[in-house]
Amino acid sequence: MPLGYGVDDTGRLFVVASKAGAPEHPSWFHNLRANPAVTVELGDSSYEATAVVTAGDERDRLFRTVSDGTSAYEQNTTRIFPVIVLEGVPAPTTPGHEDHR
Repeated sequence: MPLGYGVDDTGRLFVVASKAGAPEHPSWFHNLRANPAVTVELGDSSYEATAVVTAGDERDRLFRTVSDGTSAYEQNTTRIFPVIVLEGVPAPTTPGHEDHR
């Protein structure tokens, strides 16, 4: 499943389960919660990683790095978008990503 991603100030890669603002979380998010061992393809490389669902202040801090709270996706729903850190994936060093460090 192709996804956009962000990189936090410590170099951790994360994704947001927005599903374009749909009222329910995407299926892949439920799969991650059931089995957090994932394979992440980034460019030409592949990494074994652990998906960690963030919560509270950490979730809010990461989400603010990719959204100011006014996106159309957020306006479409009352759902809080989960933010998932992909532990074990190095931050990319090439252009074409959302690096918010």
